[in-house]
Amino acid sequence: MRYIRIAGEPPQELVDKATKVAALLEAAESEADRKKVIDNNRKTYGAFKEWLLGQSHRKCWFSDTEALFTWFDVEHFRPKKLAKQMDGTEREGYWWLAFDWKNFRICGNVGNSQKGNFFPLKDPNRAATSQSRDVDEELPVFLDPTCQHDTTIIEFDEEGEAVASPDATAWDKERLEISVKQFRLDYGPLEKRRSEIWQECQREINRCQNAIEKQKSTPSPVARAQVQSCFERLTELVQPERQLSCVAVSCLHASELRWAMRIAASGS
Repeated sequence: MRYIRIAGEPPQELVDKATKVAALLEAAESEADRKKVIDNNRKTYGAFKEWLLGQSHRKCWFSDTEALFTWFDVEHFRPKKLAKQMDGTEREGYWWLAFDWKNFRICGNVGNSQKGNFFPLKDPNRAATSQSRDVDEELPVFLDPTCQHDTTIIEFDEEGEAVASPDATAWDKERLEISVKQFRLDYGPLEKRRSEIWQECQREINRCQNAIEKQKSTPSPVARAQVQSCFERLTELVQPERQLSCVAVSCLHASELRWAMRIAASGS
């Protein structure tokens, strides 16, 4: 999971259309009527997909991949019809956010189908309602790729598994564990590809460190060129547009080499 820094706003025609449909939702007289408005206007929020994909170099916001999580959905981070705690307790859905683009995320169907209507909160008694609508008072359990701090909680290991960062709190670890389960970040093909990226990155780190040691003991144009080549390759692996670049960043951090950490930072 990489931090998705939203650049600009969606095309105005999409926003205008969504605003009109949101007004229909507000005017609906019953829950059944609201659900009908949402169901009849799926294309309205679906039309944001291309713009949202442009924010992440056409990658899933949760898995950091293009194809491994199958087709992409416009996912409602806060579910629109019904919201559930992990124990199955239900509460009102965030229907008033059904056409608010700030509630949209891009998620591969593998993860989105598992997440469903779940949106657990640390304290469900502080859940926003259609009367209060104060989502800022909530503490969501799920990690959010549009929240920079959340993306610092999740790292990866050589097996391709999602792990908590070294400074993660107990609450952070709980959030990570549940997010991995509900967004299928433990999906087998995804973990396998992460492991392959890690091994590729680790080989390059080892090659680079060996060249650096040679350059220290016996400076030569050959060693110097090899170091530069390795730096360029590692820098390429951490760029935001690369598939699973977040894994390469974790691998570089795990090396605890200062030069490697600087390269990791260059991809942020």
